[in-house]
Amino acid sequence: MKLVDFSPDGDAVGRRLGVVIGQQVHDIGRHAGVTLQDIIGDEALMAALRQYTEAAGEGEAPTWGSETVQTWPLDDVRLFAPLSQPPSLRDFYAFEQHVKTANANRGRPVPQEWYEVPVFYFSNHRAIYHPDDVIPYPTKSEALDYELEVACVISKAGRNINVAEAEDYIFGFMIFNDWSARDIQRQEMRVGLGPAKGKDFASS
Repeated sequence: MKLVDFSPDGDAVGRRLGVVIGQQVHDIGRHAGVTLQDIIGDEALMAALRQYTEAAGEGEAPTWGSETVQTWPLDDVRLFAPLSQPPSLRDFYAFEQHVKTANANRGRPVPQEWYEVPVFYFSNHRAIYHPDDVIPYPTKSEALDYELEVACVISKAGRNINVAEAEDYIFGFMIFNDWSARDIQRQEMRVGLGPAKGKDFASS
């Protein structure tokens, strides 16, 4: 199931939840009155969305309750960041091949600790940008870069979760762009702390 926050006329005030089926956005938010962020943790609404998606995918007339759901061509709507105000944003060092390559470039092996603890840093959850936004970056940087990543969205509170129970806390996954000012990042991390301004200016 593919969920989006969108607006048919491009106005951010009217952004709402949509379900993407094929190349059409089904305007669920117009009937349910919600954005994507509103439904995280709402198991009843998620069950209704799954039922709707299954029925619509099988060719049934798209209805929400007793109302016909309007659809919009995907290319004609404005998409917004699925979660523009997450309560927390943590970027993990999780892809083993990337870790191996990065350490090999520095002439060292992968630390054993990487296999023992989930290492992350807190990124700026107040600097989330939408698709097609112009990304602001530190003015003195001459090495703007981004990493294409996969974000895992957590749907409920937890602490010290067992591996066997981990999937129960996952709402879904989305594409995530981790923006970096590499020259500033390298400079500030020589101090032994960070990343700071080299990383926290934008995510999308």
